[in-house]
Amino acid sequence: MIPNKFNIFCPIEHPQYSHIISNFLFRSFDFITKEEADFFQKRLVFVETENQKVLLNKFFAKGYIASDGRLEKLVMDSIKQNLSKAMSMTPFFIHIVPHHNCNLSCKACFSQNYEKKLLTLEMTDKIFEILNNADFMPKNVPPQILIGGGEPLLDKPKEREIVENIIQKVKAQNLTLQISTTGVELKSYIDILKDYHEKLSIDINMECSEHISDDFIDTIETAVNSKLSIALHVGITRANIQFLPSLANLIMNKMWLYLKNFTAFLRPIKENMCTCPHLNNLDPELTMEFLKMRKEYPQLELFNTHGWHGLDLVDFIIKKKELPPPRFYRCRPEFNFLTFAPDGLIYKCYNAIGNPEYSIGEYFPEFKLNYEKEKLWQKGKIHNKCLVCPMYPICGGGCLKLMIDYKVPFFNLPDCQTFVNIYKECLKFYAHDLVEMFVGK
Repeated sequence: MIPNKFNIFCPIEHPQYSHIISNFLFRSFDFITKEEADFFQKRLVFVETENQKVLLNKFFAKGYIASDGRLEKLVMDSIKQNLSKAMSMTPFFIHIVPHHNCNLSCKACFSQNYEKKLLTLEMTDKIFEILNNADFMPKNVPPQILIGGGEPLLDKPKEREIVENIIQKVKAQNLTLQISTTGVELKSYIDILKDYHEKLSIDINMECSEHISDDFIDTIETAVNSKLSIALHVGITRANIQFLPSLANLIMNKMWLYLKNFTAFLRPIKENMCTCPHLNNLDPELTMEFLKMRKEYPQLELFNTHGWHGLDLVDFIIKKKELPPPRFYRCRPEFNFLTFAPDGLIYKCYNAIGNPEYSIGEYFPEFKLNYEKEKLWQKGKIHNKCLVCPMYPICGGGCLKLMIDYKVPFFNLPDCQTFVNIYKECLKFYAHDLVEMFVGK
């Protein structure tokens, strides 16, 4: 018998159990005693007693051990095949970047790194002409449109003309639309958006702050009252996390939390990972500070932590009482995703915009796709270290652009080293709660 390479052992402080063992491939999650942990980790090959035989069968049934690696590979290949088939029939996610102009200079934003070009009406016409005649998208599956950029909803004549043109084209074709914005000038666009609220979602990105302006609050109030679906994404750092309870209180006092068209997400702010990898450390100390704060201020439970690597997995386990399903990917550009940039080029990744070396084709003045370059963004090969990483069933090998950039595995980069550690620290923090939830008092 051999251990599954995706097992994660986490030591915990508990009077009955010494470790949590989990495996994202088989979605197994168990508490084991010190004796069981010693048997598994040191003496697995020596089965001497009936109790050890029972324990061996238990580990085998949960997928923690196997006679060889064939079952593991069979399960993994089946999941990947089903995922690939399902994703091939999902709508293409079409990211349109009107420009990189913005009226703010947020710490975590990278749009200021790009040349300040602006789409033209002819370019937007070309984009939708391509979408209407594309043979690379699933038939009878309309694409979903995302408008992003710097701040796409600037209330300036040239920028507004382009964005309104895109919105009108989306409406004319009855497509699903998502807009990523700071929300600063969203109010000026509400009249053109509110009649399309059933197929529209708006992501508002903000940094947690001591002072939230009345105008910003009024913008969200007006938007949700206009039936627009608002997802508020709040960025936190060690410097601003102290203001988070006040923001939670504001959301609760405004009763936004109880509306079906409002959600709030929380994420640690960091420099853009693809342009500044050396600044891309996930922050275990910030994570622990947040967990302690959430214990003290229960209102912080209103924030969804999806995307906070490590913590989001444990929050999923607590809420669903099971591990999240393995997905073997972390990055949408691996599948049906294209970005149309204001330089007339097509990219697979937003973070690659502005560097023609990363483009997979052009759309203006003529449409040309380079399928060979597109293959670079498809994970045909995963580094050997990624294949044996316990987070591989969830992460799938990490950021595609980083792997292309550095010709090294994402495994060697800061985020990857910290991912498992944050997951373990969160398990330790909630160990007693998890035991009570899964086993009982």
